[in-house]
Amino acid sequence: AFLLPLGNERGRIDRVLIVDTDIRRGRLHKINGLDNKKGLANYLTDGLPLGDVIKKTDVPNLSAVTCGASIINMSQLFSSQEMTKFIRETREQFDIVVYDTAPLAVISDTAILIAQLGGSVLTVRSGVTTLGILPKCFTLIKESGAAFIGVILNGVRSDTDPYYNRYYKQS
Repeated sequence: AFLLPLGNERGRIDRVLIVDTDIRRGRLHKINGLDNKKGLANYLTDGLPLGDVIKKTDVPNLSAVTCGASIINMSQLFSSQEMTKFIRETREQFDIVVYDTAPLAVISDTAILIAQLGGSVLTVRSGVTTLGILPKCFTLIKESGAAFIGVILNGVRSDTDPYYNRYYKQS
C-alpha cells in the first residue's frame, strides 16, 4: 500500500480515499462489496469524471475507487497526464489517499506509480513474502524517489507462530 498523507487545515483527517491500482487482480471491490463497473481504469481511459468512480464504503469517512475494467498496458497509463490529474484531484478532495498496488517486485506498473506519490509503505505478508525479495523492494522504493514511511506486517497468526505466541502470552 502506498500513502499520500495530507491532512486538512484543522489538522484532522476527515476524508480518506483508498484506490485499487492493481488493475489485473484488484480485490478492493470484493472486500468492500462495491460495484467495479466504473473504476480507475475507466477514469484513465474513458475520461469519466472523478465523482463517477468514487464510491462510499460502509466505513465512516472512507471512500474507494475500485480498479475498474482491466487494461493490458497500465504502465503507460500510470505515467499519463490522466494519472497526474487523478492524483491532483484526489489530493484536493481527500485528507489521505491510500493507493493499494500490485506487488512491487512483480509488476513494473507499481514502481512507475509510486514515483508520483508522496510516500510508500511496504506491506509484507507473513509466511508468503520471502526475505530474498525485500532488498529489491527497498531498492525500487529508493529509486522511485518516494519517501519510505515503513513496513506493515500482516498475516501473522500468534496462535501458530511460536515467537509471537510466547511474546503475547507473557503478559
